[in-house]
Amino acid sequence: MGEAIPYDFRNPPQRRGRAHDVEALASAYAVAVGGTVQTIEQSRYDEFLASVCAPACLAVLRIEPPGAQALMDVRLLGNGMIERAVACLADTLDAEVREEERFCEAGDARIMPGDEMVTVLRFEVNVNRELGSISLALPAPVMEMIGGVPVSTPPTAIDRERDAQNLTANIMEAAVELRALLAQTKLRLDEVLSMQIGDVITTDVNANDPVVVQAHGRNLFDGHPGHLRGVRSIEVTKTHNAGGAES
Repeated sequence: MGEAIPYDFRNPPQRRGRAHDVEALASAYAVAVGGTVQTIEQSRYDEFLASVCAPACLAVLRIEPPGAQALMDVRLLGNGMIERAVACLADTLDAEVREEERFCEAGDARIMPGDEMVTVLRFEVNVNRELGSISLALPAPVMEMIGGVPVSTPPTAIDRERDAQNLTANIMEAAVELRALLAQTKLRLDEVLSMQIGDVITTDVNANDPVVVQAHGRNLFDGHPGHLRGVRSIEVTKTHNAGGAES
């Protein structure tokens, strides 16, 4: 028996002269799902996740053979389209394809290292006059089974603008932790260690003074504490610019 050669998932071997295999696959799949091929490219897996808009409809797929996972992003077509898209992919690949998990956030779909190279197939799909899209991120083992990897085409100005818009949308949808700073004071360590239940910590802040709302240690707003429908809340009364000045 020959010596086993480790497979480098981050740097898969490039097969020249076989790109037509991937293009034929993409064309056949487009016909099966009732769409058209938009792009065929290679990218890092984390770059693919960064291009996914929130909220997403992401399906983790298991493809047998070769026993590898892939990711499908279905946009504006409804959950019922996923089953159809998976069945069409199984027929196109002539392999067993099943859905293992489903996510709404790209950050939850960490099924492979971020620097692993994947082949991304993007399709525009029209179902019952509803326009949507399907994107497939296929890992190297699946591409080896198909028989080649595509030659990446340079992005157009439209592609770059679309990616920039997707990145901006993802950033704007990101959760930011806000903290309301009620007061600050200093105590000696021996005072802290000797404190007991019922002790009172005094500060130089008046009870009616506004509180500061911060994000990542930066002052964003001034406000007054209160409650809304039984929940503690802060009414914003003043904003700060990026430099911390009041406005």
